Amino acid sequence: MMRAMRRWAVLLLVTVVFLSPPSSAETNLKVLHCWTEHRNEWINEMLHAFEQAYPGVSVTAELSACGNVIQERFVTQVVAGTPPDVVMIHSLNIPGSVERGFLVAVDSFLERDGITLDTWYPSEIETARWAGRLYGLPMRTGGDTNSLLYYNRTAFAEGGIGGPPETWDEWLDISRKLTRYDGDVLARAGSALYGGDYSEIAWLVAGGGKVLSDDARSVWFAGSESVEAVAFLKEAGDLMYFGGWRDLDAMLAQLDQSGYASAPRHAFATGRLAMLPNGILEYSYLKDAYPDADFGIAVRPARQLGGPSGVNAGTFHWAIVHGTSDVDLAWELVKWLSLREDTAGYFMLRQARPSPVREFNNNPLYFELNPDWMVVGEALSRSVPLPMLPYTGEVINLLAAAVGSALYGDADPGAALAQAAEQAQGIIDAYWRREE
Repeated sequence: MMRAMRRWAVLLLVTVVFLSPPSSAETNLKVLHCWTEHRNEWINEMLHAFEQAYPGVSVTAELSACGNVIQERFVTQVVAGTPPDVVMIHSLNIPGSVERGFLVAVDSFLERDGITLDTWYPSEIETARWAGRLYGLPMRTGGDTNSLLYYNRTAFAEGGIGGPPETWDEWLDISRKLTRYDGDVLARAGSALYGGDYSEIAWLVAGGGKVLSDDARSVWFAGSESVEAVAFLKEAGDLMYFGGWRDLDAMLAQLDQSGYASAPRHAFATGRLAMLPNGILEYSYLKDAYPDADFGIAVRPARQLGGPSGVNAGTFHWAIVHGTSDVDLAWELVKWLSLREDTAGYFMLRQARPSPVREFNNNPLYFELNPDWMVVGEALSRSVPLPMLPYTGEVINLLAAAVGSALYGDADPGAALAQAAEQAQGIIDAYWRREE
């Protein structure tokens, strides 16, 4: 398998060197990114190939930690007058960076080069949009970080369950059938509650709730659909487990004390947890740590059949930094890192993770790596993007806390969401007052 991947990559990179247009400019481009560990080596491979394809051009890569670290370093460099030409930036940081004049819009480049938006999954490319314009191209997917459901085939077979659930009612029914107690001790849990990024938001959206209005100026997560969704999930925990979701937490806490890298992962792989909502990255972790585990992947169940699979709360993009010495060449580098199957596509394939570019995910090697690969594409297509604004992070953190308190019975769902909505609306209103 790995030998086939290497042959495929070599052939494509040879094509890169001989078919890419040369450049006569003597130019150095600087790239700031946070692809750490072995992925840093792969980034360097792509940049070296770019230098070969564009004689006279050199690219300097600067590696940073992710999270707030890379954004703080980026801002510091721009303010100091030593910015990178291309930066790896998270969707949540695009609005603020645009408002400070740090980024270059790419709409005109896309139009000039005939690149249409259906190249990407909508939930991926749209996370780079601010004030009607796009400021980057996605490098990896964000819509698959919470939109999948892993199910243990062994547990399903023992319970006589034919396949994974598609709706919340089916999910609850299967969970109750597969839950087992040994006296008062939870021996096998039907389903986990948490898993993947922004689990609380993913559940709410899959349940028909909406976080913000279409113009993102009004909080909508305290509406009836959201309240009903959270109330359903609270009751689901009570119906599955004697002590609600806390029984599941107690079981996982015991495993945590045993030193496993991930208690939910171990419980799932060993059959003590029948279903685990999560993202695609969990697949490689499971395969590496538990190669003999028999499991499948499905789209996260929605309250209504065919509903949203989860939420895309942002992803990383390659963006052109304002003030670059050669904006056209910087754009070529962004495309190189985002839109070529021999570079960007292979980079994600090597991680067994989907590309935000739809076409790349049809590579047959993906289906050898993951027999359920078609499911991943469907989950991406059904993931709902959050609007990326300077206040998005604060809003979803308030919402997550409110949902969590309601699911554990610490607050009434309606009251918890209403209180969080009032706080979130205050943050939003204050922002727009400053802008206007």
